[in-house]
Order: sequence, then structure tokens, then C-alpha cells
Amino acid sequence: MSNAVSPKFAARVLAAQALYQLETNEDARAEPAIAEYLGLRQKDRLATIGAQAMDQALFRDLVTGAFAETEALDNMLLGVLNQDWTIERLDPVLRALLRAAAYELGQVDAKVPQRLIAQYVQIAQGFFAGKEPGLANATLDALARALHPEAFNG
Repeated sequence: MSNAVSPKFAARVLAAQALYQLETNEDARAEPAIAEYLGLRQKDRLATIGAQAMDQALFRDLVTGAFAETEALDNMLLGVLNQDWTIERLDPVLRALLRAAAYELGQVDAKVPQRLIAQYVQIAQGFFAGKEPGLANATLDALARALHPEAFNG
């Protein structure tokens, strides 16, 4: 990833990582995971993605919101995934990324979904070399069109 990683982009990358970590932990709670990511190793995590800073409020919102609304987000994603796909079939990292993106798409102004989708696809490209970024793009595009149809008309 480039040296010009924005604080919002960094928050989205680390939120996807934290959500993945929460999914793999049976006793997961959002606050301890958030504290861990905002704690002593934050600079190390940011350095691995080429970022100087992270939008901590966005990070906290994404992790807290997506974790709390996992079931609702999964249902939203199922509504736009190809019928051959289930949430369980998705790679766990991709699943975490899609949950963060779906949560954020539900929170943003209708004018920005294309930029937001582009950022999450770029994040997927950082994690995957195969077809996963394309799946993320198609899924998030369909979800954005369902959530913000006015942004795509005209």
C-alpha cells in the first residue's frame, strides 16, 4: 500500500482486521479489541499498511457498529450475494471487510457510496490476489444501489 494512506483508509483496514479477530475469538467483545488496536501496537499496525495516523472515531464506530449488528449486516449481504453464496462460504477476512463496509454504507450520505466502495475494494486488493476484490466490488455495489438508489439514478 502507498505511503499516502489516509487516516480514514487506515481506520477501515484496521477495522476489518479487528472484526476478523473478533469473529475468531469465542469470547469476543468489541471494547477490548478496540482498546487493543488503539493501544501500544497501533503505530506498528499503522506502519504495516503505510499509514501515519488512523481516524480513531471512525475505527471505533466501524468495529462497534458492525460487531453489534453482525446478524442484520449478514442478512443485508445475503440479500445481494449470488444465491450460490452464503455468509459462511465467504473467506473470514472478506466477511469481516464486507460487514464493515455494509455497516458504513448504511451510515453514509447517499452522495458517497462509489468512493466508499472503491476504498473497500482497494482494501480487499491488499488482502487478496484472487477473485475476492471483484466479489467485494459486486456485492458492495449491489448493496449501495439497494441502500442509496438515488445515488445511482441519472
